Amino acid sequence: VLALLLAHSGHEVIEAENGQQGADLARAHHPDLILMDMSLPVMSGWDATRHIKSVPETSDIPIVALTAHALRGDRERAWAAGCDGFITKPIDDELLEHTIEQILSERKSGADDRQGAGLAAGASERARKSAEKVLSIHNEHVLIIDENHESSTALASELKAQGFRPSIAEGFKQALIIVESEPPDLIICDIDLPESSGYEIVKDIKRNPDLPFIPVVLVVEESVDWEKGLEVGADDFIAKPINIGELLVRVRSLSRLRRAVTAEASRANELASVLTEMVTGLIIADAEGAITVVNGRGLEILGLNLDDVIGKSLDDLVSLLSLATEECEPLEPSNFPLSRALRLNETLHKQLLCVTRRDGATFMLRFNASPIYSEKGQKLGAVGAFEDVTEEVRARQQLNDRKRDLEEINARLRAHDRLKSRFISNIAREVRTPLDAITALAASLDRSRNLVPDEVGETIRRITANVQFLNSRMDDLLNYSRIIEGKEQVVPVPFSPQDLVTEVVESFSPRAAERGLNLELKLHPGLPRQVTNDLNKCRQVLTNILGNSIKYTEKGGVTVEACPRRHGESWSVEVRDTGIGIPAGELAQIFDEFRHIDDGPELGLPISKRLIELMGGRIEVESEIGKGTCFYLTWPVEAPSTRGNEAA
Repeated sequence: VLALLLAHSGHEVIEAENGQQGADLARAHHPDLILMDMSLPVMSGWDATRHIKSVPETSDIPIVALTAHALRGDRERAWAAGCDGFITKPIDDELLEHTIEQILSERKSGADDRQGAGLAAGASERARKSAEKVLSIHNEHVLIIDENHESSTALASELKAQGFRPSIAEGFKQALIIVESEPPDLIICDIDLPESSGYEIVKDIKRNPDLPFIPVVLVVEESVDWEKGLEVGADDFIAKPINIGELLVRVRSLSRLRRAVTAEASRANELASVLTEMVTGLIIADAEGAITVVNGRGLEILGLNLDDVIGKSLDDLVSLLSLATEECEPLEPSNFPLSRALRLNETLHKQLLCVTRRDGATFMLRFNASPIYSEKGQKLGAVGAFEDVTEEVRARQQLNDRKRDLEEINARLRAHDRLKSRFISNIAREVRTPLDAITALAASLDRSRNLVPDEVGETIRRITANVQFLNSRMDDLLNYSRIIEGKEQVVPVPFSPQDLVTEVVESFSPRAAERGLNLELKLHPGLPRQVTNDLNKCRQVLTNILGNSIKYTEKGGVTVEACPRRHGESWSVEVRDTGIGIPAGELAQIFDEFRHIDDGPELGLPISKRLIELMGGRIEVESEIGKGTCFYLTWPVEAPSTRGNEAA
């Protein structure tokens, strides 16, 4: 009760069950003040006080003696033992609070140590000030149950003078009517009543679940049946004839106790409401590893009842749930996240546990755990929050399985791609030998074309053109195969973008003029003077794109524009034509390998895309039917150290 009252006043309380434990806790925690009951087992309060005051580490801790005796000899004995204050039982809570405040205030202000008579004088002065302190008026309802009208009326008058609001019931039935209609804040009940004993009234009131906590003082004869009184739920006793001063001390203490209990109950209800509304499970264990709190959602997830958990150890919980690791290996109790937080002071996040409930259902938990400390750093226990993530884990596993399947499929596709590339390469090489002979023969015929009739000369021209086309396709096939097999490598060399673009454009001037097209070159002043990349591959890409634009442009012209990009970090070439354009539905496929067009399978654009990406650049395209097409080629100023197998 005393601990609850002190905690309600904002103090942090450490409890000891005997004098030896008290002395040990004083050394371990060095509290601001000690309330010492002088009648303690193992080591008495007197001996514990002398021991604490004799140890240098604890000698400065103030000690207030609590004793049931008010003899002067006890006071002097307390001062001699080293106590800094003295309070007799029953404890006046206001006197106690005032004494605590006074001692702590003096200690904080650095007052000089006091001994002997000086200490006694200081304690007497504090007691005098407390006695003169005006009592708080709470207007609390006190029910007096007593058949003696004269004594109950006199008691009611005293209580009213102290700020309480008394009411009187002369019997059992009248008392129950008052209690049920307007529950009192405190009851003073005589055990000798005509209709029923005071014990029975207290028993009925205390067991009524619809009533709040109501402290009860039983008024008894000189011989008190403590066991029976406590069994029915009495909170205090006072013997006849009633000493009004003593009764008022007990009433004020119990009144304050009721307020503390009510406040704690309110906080507990708020906490219960929060715990109930939580979507995650919650478990709290005390410093000894015993489970003290589990919310409804936690019980639902674990498939347990409250009795299965509360008061049980964390090891019991691990065994009850057959906990296992994410890999389904049995979990050692010491590795349970809540146990680690308690034992090793660890804060753990997103620990996955496999749980088997009593009904045989298996599921996955995500568990977070952390130790709990008081404001002064004392470890109070540990808290764990958890949620059922079975579906999430299953979905992730399915995703991983699908990813693994896709990786296997991709690996097979890459192998097939390489096989296809080798096949194409072999065919191209096989065709290259007879084609070289045909090419040489065609060239010889072409040189003698002016010596034969015009009809034969036209045939020779067509043969020569088709041989050149076939040679170009063989070159594309071999080039494509090298890229797919990762044999193409970037060979960076410094060169001038302006010189490269000018060279390529000038090489196409005769073809453009032959087709009646205007070929225009624009060079921006900010174009880098020098870049480092694979010159030959840059030339090949630009040649492919410009040749493609001229090929599919019937009238108008082609404009080539070179300019800097991204603050000089890259440079680009735009090739814009006024050709037939590309349908919107086909733009996404123009870089596909072996895309079929009128002249057969197309490899120039796919090869250009792979080569420019191999050099760390990119190629983009815009087109509109009837208005033309624009290719955007972009290269970095410095080529990356990229190998062909990465691009493939």
